[in-house]
Amino acid sequence: MYVSKMGFASLAASRLAVAETSNVSPTPPSRRSIIRNLIRLSLCAAFQVATRLNRHGASPLHLAIVKGLSDVWLGRLLWAHRAAASIQDGEWFLTPLHVALRYRRTSLVAVSLLVDAHTACLAAPSRMGYLPMHVAAQFCSSVDIICYLALMHPPAILARTLRGKETPLHLACSVDNPSSDKIVLALLDCDPDLVTSRNAFGQTPFSIVYGMWDAFEASPNGRIKIEATNSLADVSDGLLGRLWNKLRYLAKARHFNQYNVRHSHTSLVSYNSLLHASIGTSCPPSFIFLVLRLFPDQASTNDMSDRLPLAIAASVQFRCCLEGGQVIEKLLSEYPRAASIPDAGGSYPLHLAIENCIPWTMGLHSVFHAYPEAIDIDHGPSGLAPFMLAATPKRKQRREGKSENFELSKTRIDLHRSKVLPRNDSFDEYEAMPYRFLSLSPWFKSWEEDVSLMIGGVGDEVLEENSARDNTISLIEREQTQLETIYQLIQLNPTRVLPA
Repeated sequence: MYVSKMGFASLAASRLAVAETSNVSPTPPSRRSIIRNLIRLSLCAAFQVATRLNRHGASPLHLAIVKGLSDVWLGRLLWAHRAAASIQDGEWFLTPLHVALRYRRTSLVAVSLLVDAHTACLAAPSRMGYLPMHVAAQFCSSVDIICYLALMHPPAILARTLRGKETPLHLACSVDNPSSDKIVLALLDCDPDLVTSRNAFGQTPFSIVYGMWDAFEASPNGRIKIEATNSLADVSDGLLGRLWNKLRYLAKARHFNQYNVRHSHTSLVSYNSLLHASIGTSCPPSFIFLVLRLFPDQASTNDMSDRLPLAIAASVQFRCCLEGGQVIEKLLSEYPRAASIPDAGGSYPLHLAIENCIPWTMGLHSVFHAYPEAIDIDHGPSGLAPFMLAATPKRKQRREGKSENFELSKTRIDLHRSKVLPRNDSFDEYEAMPYRFLSLSPWFKSWEEDVSLMIGGVGDEVLEENSARDNTISLIEREQTQLETIYQLIQLNPTRVLPA
Protein backbone atom coordinates (compact mmCIF):
# COMPACT_ATOMS: atom_id res chain seq x y z
CA MET A 1 0.00 0.00 0.00
CA TYR A 2 0.97 3.65 -0.37
CA VAL A 3 2.94 5.11 2.55
CA SER A 4 3.56 8.88 2.86
CA LYS A 5 6.89 10.39 3.80
CA MET A 6 5.74 11.12 7.34
CA GLY A 7 4.33 7.63 7.68
CA PHE A 8 7.60 6.07 6.42
CA ALA A 9 9.61 8.15 8.91
CA SER A 10 7.40 7.16 11.81
CA LEU A 11 7.59 3.51 10.80
CA ALA A 12 11.38 3.61 10.69
CA ALA A 13 11.56 5.34 14.01
CA SER A 14 9.33 2.76 15.68
CA ARG A 15 11.46 -0.14 14.34
CA LEU A 16 14.63 1.57 15.54
CA ALA A 17 13.15 1.98 18.96
CA VAL A 18 12.27 -1.70 19.09
CA ALA A 19 15.80 -2.61 18.12
CA GLU A 20 17.29 -0.38 20.80
CA THR A 21 15.03 -1.80 23.51
CA SER A 22 15.90 -5.39 22.51
CA ASN A 23 19.66 -4.66 22.26
CA VAL A 24 19.91 -6.95 19.11
CA SER A 25 22.14 -5.66 16.30
CA PRO A 26 21.80 -7.20 12.76
CA THR A 27 24.97 -9.17 11.78
CA PRO A 28 26.29 -8.72 8.22
CA PRO A 29 26.69 -11.90 6.05
CA SER A 30 30.14 -13.45 5.94
CA ARG A 31 32.37 -13.46 2.90
CA ARG A 32 32.10 -17.23 2.56
CA SER A 33 28.31 -17.18 2.51
CA ILE A 34 28.32 -14.45 -0.13
CA ILE A 35 30.64 -16.48 -2.35
CA ARG A 36 28.54 -19.62 -1.79
CA ASN A 37 25.37 -17.79 -2.82
CA LEU A 38 27.05 -16.37 -5.90
CA ILE A 39 28.32 -19.81 -6.95
CA ARG A 40 24.85 -21.26 -6.41
CA LEU A 41 23.30 -18.56 -8.59
CA SER A 42 25.98 -18.98 -11.29
CA LEU A 43 25.48 -22.75 -11.40
CA CYS A 44 21.74 -22.29 -11.75
CA ALA A 45 22.34 -19.84 -14.58
CA ALA A 46 24.86 -22.21 -16.19
CA PHE A 47 22.35 -25.05 -15.98
CA GLN A 48 19.69 -22.93 -17.69
CA VAL A 49 22.12 -21.81 -20.40
CA ALA A 50 23.65 -25.26 -20.97
CA THR A 51 20.29 -26.99 -21.38
CA ARG A 52 18.75 -24.35 -23.62
CA LEU A 53 18.47 -25.58 -27.24
CA ASN A 54 18.32 -23.44 -30.35
CA ARG A 55 15.81 -23.88 -33.15
CA HIS A 56 17.86 -26.73 -34.62
CA GLY A 57 17.86 -28.59 -31.31
CA ALA A 58 21.56 -28.00 -30.55
CA SER A 59 22.90 -27.04 -27.15
CA PRO A 60 25.67 -24.46 -26.55
CA LEU A 61 28.13 -27.30 -26.05
CA HIS A 62 27.29 -28.71 -29.50
CA LEU A 63 27.88 -25.32 -31.10
CA ALA A 64 31.07 -24.68 -29.15
CA ILE A 65 32.54 -28.00 -30.28
CA VAL A 66 31.64 -27.26 -33.90
CA LYS A 67 33.46 -23.91 -33.63
CA GLY A 68 36.58 -25.65 -32.38
CA LEU A 69 36.44 -25.36 -28.60
CA SER A 70 39.81 -25.89 -26.93
CA ASP A 71 40.39 -28.70 -24.45
CA VAL A 72 40.87 -26.21 -21.58
CA TRP A 73 37.53 -24.49 -22.08
CA LEU A 74 35.82 -27.81 -22.71
CA GLY A 75 37.04 -29.00 -19.32
CA ARG A 76 35.76 -25.82 -17.67
CA LEU A 77 32.33 -26.14 -19.25
CA LEU A 78 32.03 -29.79 -18.26
CA TRP A 79 33.14 -28.93 -14.72
CA ALA A 80 30.36 -26.34 -14.48
CA HIS A 81 27.73 -28.66 -15.95
CA ARG A 82 28.67 -32.29 -16.54
CA ALA A 83 25.20 -33.26 -17.71
CA ALA A 84 25.68 -31.16 -20.85
CA ALA A 85 27.65 -34.09 -22.31
CA SER A 86 24.48 -36.22 -22.29
CA ILE A 87 22.25 -33.83 -24.26
CA GLN A 88 21.23 -35.09 -27.71
CA ASP A 89 20.18 -32.60 -30.34
CA GLY A 90 16.59 -32.55 -31.48
CA GLU A 91 17.20 -33.37 -35.15
CA TRP A 92 19.68 -36.25 -35.40
CA PHE A 93 20.01 -37.28 -31.72
CA LEU A 94 23.70 -36.47 -31.70
CA THR A 95 25.55 -36.12 -28.43
CA PRO A 96 28.48 -33.68 -28.07
CA LEU A 97 30.77 -36.72 -28.48
CA HIS A 98 29.20 -37.49 -31.87
CA VAL A 99 29.73 -33.89 -32.94
CA ALA A 100 33.32 -33.78 -31.72
CA LEU A 101 34.19 -36.92 -33.70
CA ARG A 102 32.23 -35.82 -36.75
CA TYR A 103 34.00 -32.50 -37.32
CA ARG A 104 37.50 -33.87 -36.68
CA ARG A 105 38.26 -30.98 -34.35
CA THR A 106 38.95 -33.08 -31.36
CA SER A 107 41.77 -34.79 -29.55
CA LEU A 108 42.07 -37.76 -27.27
CA VAL A 109 41.93 -35.39 -24.29
CA ALA A 110 38.62 -33.92 -25.44
CA VAL A 111 37.14 -37.35 -26.07
CA SER A 112 38.21 -38.57 -22.63
CA LEU A 113 36.67 -35.46 -21.01
CA LEU A 114 33.34 -36.06 -22.71
CA VAL A 115 33.38 -39.77 -21.85
CA ASP A 116 34.28 -39.09 -18.21
CA ALA A 117 31.47 -36.55 -17.95
CA HIS A 118 28.88 -39.01 -19.30
CA THR A 119 30.04 -42.58 -19.94
CA ALA A 120 26.66 -43.66 -21.29
CA CYS A 121 27.19 -41.53 -24.39
CA LEU A 122 29.42 -44.32 -25.76
CA ALA A 123 26.31 -46.47 -26.23
CA ALA A 124 23.97 -43.64 -27.31
CA PRO A 125 22.88 -44.18 -30.94
CA SER A 126 22.01 -41.37 -33.28
CA ARG A 127 18.87 -41.24 -35.37
CA MET A 128 20.51 -43.48 -37.99
CA GLY A 129 21.90 -45.87 -35.40
CA TYR A 130 25.44 -44.48 -35.40
CA LEU A 131 27.39 -44.95 -32.19
CA PRO A 132 30.41 -42.74 -31.51
CA MET A 133 32.57 -45.62 -32.75
CA HIS A 134 30.86 -45.50 -36.17
CA VAL A 135 31.39 -41.76 -36.41
CA ALA A 136 35.04 -42.09 -35.41
CA ALA A 137 35.67 -44.86 -37.93
CA GLN A 138 34.15 -42.82 -40.74
CA PHE A 139 35.38 -39.30 -39.98
CA CYS A 140 38.15 -39.44 -37.40
CA SER A 141 41.83 -39.63 -38.37
CA SER A 142 43.27 -40.64 -35.00
CA VAL A 143 44.05 -44.28 -34.27
CA ASP A 144 44.42 -43.50 -30.57
CA ILE A 145 40.79 -42.35 -30.39
CA ILE A 146 39.61 -45.55 -32.09
CA CYS A 147 41.56 -47.69 -29.62
CA TYR A 148 40.27 -45.62 -26.68
CA LEU A 149 36.63 -46.00 -27.74
CA ALA A 150 37.10 -49.73 -28.30
CA LEU A 151 38.63 -50.08 -24.85
CA MET A 152 35.88 -48.12 -23.11
CA HIS A 153 32.99 -49.79 -24.96
CA PRO A 154 33.98 -53.08 -26.71
CA PRO A 155 30.44 -53.96 -27.99
CA ALA A 156 30.63 -50.94 -30.30
CA ILE A 157 33.07 -52.86 -32.53
CA LEU A 158 30.28 -55.22 -33.65
CA ALA A 159 27.45 -52.67 -33.62
CA ARG A 160 25.64 -51.99 -36.90
CA THR A 161 23.88 -48.94 -38.26
CA LEU A 162 20.15 -48.98 -38.86
CA ARG A 163 19.89 -48.45 -42.59
CA GLY A 164 23.07 -49.91 -44.08
CA LYS A 165 23.73 -52.51 -41.34
CA GLU A 166 27.36 -51.47 -41.44
CA THR A 167 30.00 -52.12 -38.84
CA PRO A 168 32.74 -49.58 -38.05
CA LEU A 169 35.08 -51.59 -40.30
CA HIS A 170 32.72 -51.15 -43.28
CA LEU A 171 32.73 -47.39 -42.74
CA ALA A 172 36.51 -47.20 -42.30
CA CYS A 173 37.01 -49.12 -45.55
CA SER A 174 34.64 -46.90 -47.54
CA VAL A 175 36.39 -43.58 -46.81
CA ASP A 176 39.81 -42.17 -47.50
CA ASN A 177 41.74 -40.01 -45.06
CA PRO A 178 45.42 -39.91 -44.06
CA SER A 179 44.93 -42.57 -41.36
CA SER A 180 42.16 -44.73 -42.83
CA ASP A 181 44.48 -47.69 -43.45
CA LYS A 182 45.77 -47.57 -39.87
CA ILE A 183 42.19 -47.43 -38.56
CA VAL A 184 41.32 -50.54 -40.61
CA LEU A 185 44.29 -52.33 -39.06
CA ALA A 186 43.27 -51.24 -35.55
CA LEU A 187 39.71 -52.50 -36.04
CA LEU A 188 40.97 -55.85 -37.37
CA ASP A 189 43.14 -56.16 -34.28
CA CYS A 190 40.08 -55.61 -32.08
CA ASP A 191 37.95 -58.30 -33.75
CA PRO A 192 39.30 -60.42 -36.64
CA ASP A 193 35.82 -61.82 -37.46
CA LEU A 194 34.75 -58.42 -38.80
CA VAL A 195 36.42 -59.24 -42.10
CA THR A 196 33.59 -61.65 -43.04
CA SER A 197 30.66 -59.49 -41.91
CA ARG A 198 28.23 -58.26 -44.58
CA ASN A 199 26.20 -55.08 -44.73
CA ALA A 200 22.70 -54.61 -46.13
CA PHE A 201 24.11 -54.59 -49.70
CA GLY A 202 25.81 -57.95 -49.17
CA GLN A 203 29.27 -56.42 -49.07
CA THR A 204 32.18 -57.36 -46.90
CA PRO A 205 34.91 -54.84 -46.02
CA PHE A 206 37.15 -56.67 -48.48
CA SER A 207 34.73 -56.21 -51.38
CA ILE A 208 34.42 -52.48 -50.62
CA VAL A 209 38.19 -51.95 -50.85
CA TYR A 210 38.28 -54.28 -53.89
CA GLY A 211 35.88 -51.96 -55.72
CA MET A 212 37.84 -48.87 -54.70
CA TRP A 213 41.05 -50.45 -56.03
CA ASP A 214 39.30 -51.18 -59.33
CA ALA A 215 38.02 -47.62 -59.49
CA PHE A 216 41.50 -46.24 -58.82
CA GLU A 217 42.95 -48.49 -61.50
CA ALA A 218 40.33 -47.22 -63.99
CA SER A 219 41.14 -43.57 -63.25
CA PRO A 220 43.36 -41.65 -65.71
CA ASN A 221 46.56 -41.91 -63.64
CA GLY A 222 45.76 -44.94 -61.49
CA ARG A 223 46.97 -47.67 -63.85
CA ILE A 224 50.11 -45.68 -64.63
CA LYS A 225 50.97 -45.37 -60.95
CA ILE A 226 50.34 -49.06 -60.30
CA GLU A 227 52.48 -50.20 -63.21
CA ALA A 228 55.26 -47.75 -62.29
CA THR A 229 55.54 -49.13 -58.74
CA ASN A 230 58.70 -51.17 -58.32
CA SER A 231 59.53 -50.79 -54.60
CA LEU A 232 57.79 -50.51 -51.26
CA ALA A 233 58.76 -46.85 -51.09
CA ASP A 234 56.37 -46.14 -53.97
CA VAL A 235 53.39 -47.40 -51.93
CA SER A 236 54.36 -45.76 -48.65
CA ASP A 237 51.93 -42.83 -48.91
CA GLY A 238 49.18 -41.31 -51.01
CA LEU A 239 45.93 -42.87 -52.14
CA LEU A 240 47.72 -45.83 -53.73
CA GLY A 241 49.58 -46.52 -50.50
CA ARG A 242 46.41 -46.44 -48.40
CA LEU A 243 44.54 -48.74 -50.79
CA TRP A 244 47.55 -51.05 -50.87
CA ASN A 245 47.64 -51.28 -47.09
CA LYS A 246 43.89 -51.78 -46.72
CA LEU A 247 43.74 -54.53 -49.32
CA ARG A 248 46.73 -56.43 -47.97
CA TYR A 249 45.46 -56.23 -44.37
CA LEU A 250 42.03 -57.51 -45.36
CA ALA A 251 43.43 -60.17 -47.70
CA LYS A 252 45.65 -61.62 -45.00
CA ALA A 253 42.82 -61.47 -42.45
CA ARG A 254 40.52 -63.38 -44.83
CA HIS A 255 43.32 -65.81 -45.62
CA PHE A 256 43.82 -66.61 -41.93
CA ASN A 257 40.06 -66.82 -41.47
CA GLN A 258 39.82 -69.46 -44.21
CA TYR A 259 42.18 -71.70 -42.26
CA ASN A 260 40.60 -70.86 -38.87
CA VAL A 261 43.86 -69.36 -37.65
CA ARG A 262 43.83 -66.45 -35.22
CA HIS A 263 46.04 -63.74 -36.61
CA SER A 264 47.98 -61.13 -34.73
CA HIS A 265 48.99 -57.56 -35.44
CA THR A 266 52.45 -58.72 -36.50
CA SER A 267 51.09 -61.30 -38.94
CA LEU A 268 48.85 -58.74 -40.64
CA VAL A 269 51.60 -56.16 -41.02
CA SER A 270 54.16 -58.72 -42.19
CA TYR A 271 54.66 -59.27 -45.90
CA ASN A 272 55.19 -63.02 -45.48
CA SER A 273 52.83 -65.11 -47.65
CA LEU A 274 51.20 -61.96 -49.01
CA LEU A 275 51.16 -63.47 -52.51
CA HIS A 276 49.40 -66.60 -51.23
CA ALA A 277 46.83 -64.50 -49.35
CA SER A 278 46.13 -62.20 -52.30
CA ILE A 279 45.60 -65.15 -54.64
CA GLY A 280 43.60 -67.18 -52.14
CA THR A 281 41.18 -64.29 -51.56
CA SER A 282 40.82 -63.48 -55.30
CA CYS A 283 42.35 -60.01 -55.17
CA PRO A 284 42.41 -57.89 -58.35
CA PRO A 285 44.99 -59.16 -60.87
CA SER A 286 46.78 -55.80 -60.86
CA PHE A 287 47.25 -56.11 -57.10
CA ILE A 288 48.54 -59.69 -57.43
CA PHE A 289 50.96 -58.65 -60.16
CA LEU A 290 52.16 -55.79 -57.95
CA VAL A 291 52.79 -58.21 -55.06
CA LEU A 292 54.62 -60.58 -57.42
CA ARG A 293 56.74 -57.70 -58.71
CA LEU A 294 57.69 -56.59 -55.20
CA PHE A 295 58.17 -60.10 -53.75
CA PRO A 296 59.15 -62.47 -56.61
CA ASP A 297 60.61 -65.05 -54.19
CA GLN A 298 57.15 -65.86 -52.80
CA ALA A 299 56.21 -67.58 -56.09
CA SER A 300 58.37 -70.55 -55.05
CA THR A 301 57.45 -70.73 -51.35
CA ASN A 302 54.69 -72.66 -49.60
CA ASP A 303 52.02 -71.22 -47.32
CA MET A 304 50.64 -72.60 -44.05
CA SER A 305 48.79 -75.36 -45.95
CA ASP A 306 51.99 -76.38 -47.81
CA ARG A 307 50.74 -75.08 -51.18
CA LEU A 308 52.46 -73.00 -53.82
CA PRO A 309 50.80 -69.89 -55.27
CA LEU A 310 50.11 -71.73 -58.53
CA ALA A 311 48.20 -74.47 -56.72
CA ILE A 312 46.14 -71.82 -54.93
CA ALA A 313 45.39 -69.97 -58.19
CA ALA A 314 44.30 -73.23 -59.83
CA SER A 315 41.80 -73.95 -57.06
CA VAL A 316 40.32 -70.45 -56.59
CA GLN A 317 37.55 -68.83 -58.62
CA PHE A 318 38.36 -65.28 -59.65
CA ARG A 319 35.89 -62.66 -60.72
CA CYS A 320 35.98 -63.98 -64.27
CA CYS A 321 37.84 -66.75 -66.05
CA LEU A 322 39.98 -64.28 -67.99
CA GLU A 323 41.46 -62.84 -64.80
CA GLY A 324 42.18 -66.32 -63.44
CA GLY A 325 43.96 -67.23 -66.65
CA GLN A 326 46.09 -64.09 -66.49
CA VAL A 327 47.16 -64.86 -62.93
CA ILE A 328 48.03 -68.48 -63.78
CA GLU A 329 50.12 -67.50 -66.78
CA LYS A 330 51.95 -64.84 -64.79
CA LEU A 331 52.81 -67.33 -62.04
CA LEU A 332 54.00 -69.89 -64.59
CA SER A 333 56.26 -67.33 -66.23
CA GLU A 334 57.76 -66.52 -62.84
CA TYR A 335 58.15 -70.13 -61.59
CA PRO A 336 57.25 -72.77 -64.23
CA ARG A 337 58.47 -75.66 -62.05
CA ALA A 338 55.42 -75.16 -59.79
CA ALA A 339 53.28 -77.12 -62.29
CA SER A 340 55.23 -80.31 -61.43
CA ILE A 341 54.88 -80.03 -57.62
CA PRO A 342 51.79 -81.64 -56.02
CA ASP A 343 50.11 -80.32 -52.91
CA ALA A 344 49.80 -82.15 -49.59
CA GLY A 345 46.84 -84.17 -50.93
CA GLY A 346 48.69 -85.43 -54.00
CA SER A 347 46.87 -83.17 -56.48
CA TYR A 348 48.87 -81.45 -59.20
CA PRO A 349 47.94 -77.97 -60.45
CA LEU A 350 46.45 -79.61 -63.56
CA HIS A 351 44.04 -81.63 -61.40
CA LEU A 352 43.12 -78.56 -59.36
CA ALA A 353 42.49 -76.49 -62.48
CA ILE A 354 40.26 -79.20 -63.98
CA GLU A 355 38.33 -79.59 -60.74
CA ASN A 356 37.90 -75.81 -60.55
CA CYS A 357 36.35 -75.63 -64.07
CA ILE A 358 39.09 -73.45 -65.53
CA PRO A 359 38.50 -73.29 -69.31
CA TRP A 360 41.08 -74.81 -71.61
CA THR A 361 41.87 -71.54 -73.38
CA MET A 362 42.06 -69.49 -70.17
CA GLY A 363 44.81 -71.07 -68.13
CA LEU A 364 44.32 -74.83 -68.31
CA HIS A 365 46.42 -75.27 -71.47
CA SER A 366 49.24 -73.25 -69.88
CA VAL A 367 49.27 -75.52 -66.83
CA PHE A 368 49.36 -78.59 -69.08
CA HIS A 369 52.21 -77.36 -71.28
CA ALA A 370 54.24 -76.45 -68.21
CA TYR A 371 54.12 -80.11 -67.05
CA PRO A 372 52.62 -82.47 -69.67
CA GLU A 373 53.43 -85.58 -67.60
CA ALA A 374 50.54 -84.71 -65.26
CA ILE A 375 48.10 -86.00 -67.91
CA ASP A 376 49.17 -89.57 -67.03
CA ILE A 377 48.83 -89.09 -63.26
CA ASP A 378 45.54 -89.84 -61.55
CA HIS A 379 43.89 -87.39 -59.21
CA GLY A 380 45.08 -88.09 -55.67
CA PRO A 381 41.87 -87.88 -53.60
CA SER A 382 39.53 -89.51 -56.16
CA GLY A 383 41.93 -91.70 -58.19
CA LEU A 384 40.34 -90.51 -61.47
CA ALA A 385 42.17 -89.73 -64.68
CA PRO A 386 42.18 -86.05 -65.68
CA PHE A 387 39.60 -86.50 -68.47
CA MET A 388 37.35 -88.45 -66.09
CA LEU A 389 37.74 -85.72 -63.48
CA ALA A 390 36.57 -83.19 -66.07
CA ALA A 391 33.35 -85.16 -66.64
CA THR A 392 32.31 -85.65 -63.03
CA PRO A 393 28.95 -84.14 -61.98
CA LYS A 394 30.57 -82.72 -58.83
CA ARG A 395 32.62 -80.49 -61.04
CA LYS A 396 29.54 -78.95 -62.63
CA GLN A 397 27.81 -78.23 -59.35
CA ARG A 398 30.55 -75.88 -58.23
CA ARG A 399 29.73 -73.55 -61.12
CA GLU A 400 25.96 -73.68 -60.69
CA GLY A 401 25.90 -72.02 -57.27
CA LYS A 402 24.52 -68.49 -57.23
CA SER A 403 26.23 -65.54 -55.73
CA GLU A 404 25.16 -64.50 -52.25
CA ASN A 405 24.72 -60.95 -53.48
CA PHE A 406 22.35 -62.14 -56.18
CA GLU A 407 20.07 -63.49 -53.47
CA LEU A 408 20.58 -60.70 -50.93
CA SER A 409 19.71 -57.71 -53.05
CA LYS A 410 18.26 -56.86 -56.45
CA THR A 411 20.30 -53.69 -56.60
CA ARG A 412 22.50 -54.15 -59.66
CA ILE A 413 25.24 -51.90 -60.93
CA ASP A 414 26.30 -52.06 -64.54
CA LEU A 415 29.93 -51.05 -64.99
CA HIS A 416 30.44 -52.53 -68.45
CA ARG A 417 31.06 -49.16 -70.07
CA SER A 418 33.89 -48.24 -67.74
CA LYS A 419 35.32 -51.81 -67.73
CA VAL A 420 35.74 -51.64 -63.97
CA LEU A 421 33.59 -54.46 -62.58
CA PRO A 422 32.59 -57.07 -65.20
CA ARG A 423 29.29 -58.76 -64.39
CA ASN A 424 29.54 -62.37 -63.30
CA ASP A 425 26.65 -63.92 -61.36
CA SER A 426 28.79 -66.86 -60.27
CA PHE A 427 31.23 -64.70 -58.37
CA ASP A 428 30.86 -64.29 -54.64
CA GLU A 429 30.54 -60.68 -53.59
CA TYR A 430 31.38 -58.02 -56.14
CA GLU A 431 28.03 -57.40 -57.84
CA ALA A 432 26.63 -54.86 -55.39
CA MET A 433 28.88 -51.79 -55.32
CA PRO A 434 27.05 -48.74 -53.91
CA TYR A 435 27.55 -45.61 -55.90
CA ARG A 436 28.50 -43.55 -52.86
CA PHE A 437 31.69 -45.58 -52.30
CA LEU A 438 32.89 -44.79 -55.81
CA SER A 439 32.37 -41.03 -55.54
CA LEU A 440 34.37 -40.39 -52.37
CA SER A 441 37.62 -39.40 -54.08
CA PRO A 442 38.36 -36.93 -56.91
CA TRP A 443 40.16 -39.75 -58.71
CA PHE A 444 36.81 -41.35 -59.49
CA LYS A 445 35.01 -38.24 -60.77
CA SER A 446 36.25 -38.58 -64.34
CA TRP A 447 34.25 -41.72 -65.11
CA GLU A 448 31.36 -40.92 -62.79
CA GLU A 449 28.90 -40.64 -65.65
CA ASP A 450 29.67 -44.21 -66.78
CA VAL A 451 28.30 -45.72 -63.58
CA SER A 452 24.59 -46.52 -63.76
CA LEU A 453 22.70 -47.56 -60.65
CA MET A 454 19.42 -49.42 -61.01
CA ILE A 455 17.35 -49.05 -57.85
CA GLY A 456 13.65 -49.79 -58.33
CA GLY A 457 11.65 -48.79 -61.38
CA VAL A 458 11.88 -52.33 -62.77
CA GLY A 459 9.26 -54.93 -62.06
CA ASP A 460 10.04 -58.26 -60.46
CA GLU A 461 8.84 -60.08 -63.58
CA VAL A 462 11.42 -58.32 -65.75
CA LEU A 463 14.17 -59.10 -63.24
CA GLU A 464 13.18 -62.77 -63.08
CA GLU A 465 13.01 -62.98 -66.88
CA ASN A 466 16.43 -61.40 -67.31
CA SER A 467 17.99 -63.58 -64.61
CA ALA A 468 16.47 -66.73 -66.16
CA ARG A 469 17.89 -65.78 -69.57
CA ASP A 470 21.33 -65.06 -68.08
CA ASN A 471 21.27 -68.41 -66.26
CA THR A 472 20.37 -70.26 -69.46
CA ILE A 473 23.17 -68.60 -71.44
CA SER A 474 25.72 -69.20 -68.69
CA LEU A 475 24.65 -72.86 -68.45
CA ILE A 476 25.18 -73.35 -72.20
CA GLU A 477 28.57 -71.67 -71.99
CA ARG A 478 29.60 -73.89 -69.10
CA GLU A 479 28.56 -77.02 -70.97
CA GLN A 480 30.54 -75.95 -74.04
CA THR A 481 33.59 -75.23 -71.88
CA GLN A 482 33.29 -78.62 -70.19
CA LEU A 483 33.01 -80.49 -73.51
CA GLU A 484 35.99 -78.61 -74.89
CA THR A 485 38.08 -79.48 -71.83
CA ILE A 486 37.14 -83.17 -72.02
CA TYR A 487 37.87 -83.26 -75.77
CA GLN A 488 41.29 -81.67 -75.35
CA LEU A 489 42.26 -84.04 -72.53
CA ILE A 490 41.19 -87.10 -74.52
CA GLN A 491 43.14 -85.91 -77.58
CA LEU A 492 46.24 -85.46 -75.44
CA ASN A 493 46.02 -88.93 -73.88
CA PRO A 494 43.80 -91.26 -75.98
CA THR A 495 45.35 -94.43 -74.54
CA ARG A 496 43.55 -93.85 -71.21
CA VAL A 497 40.17 -93.98 -72.99
CA LEU A 498 40.72 -97.08 -75.16
CA PRO A 499 40.19 -100.46 -73.43
CA ALA A 500 43.25 -102.55 -72.74
